[in-house]
Amino acid sequence: MNLTDYLQLPISERKQIVTEPVGIKDPLWMERLKTAIKEKNPWIIIFNCDLMDEYHTLKKV
Repeated sequence: MNLTDYLQLPISERKQIVTEPVGIKDPLWMERLKTAIKEKNPWIIIFNCDLMDEYHTLKKV
């Protein structure tokens, strides 16, 4: 499954997929991470180091 397909899933399904490989469990931060990846704009999450790490990890995949 690519990232675009994943982002189209309802949040309830995404949580089950994401909480294991990604260490972010807060739904608000997950939405910010999703938006940053979708918009290709890391400035949305620039103030959270964990989100920045996940952003760059997901961009490599």
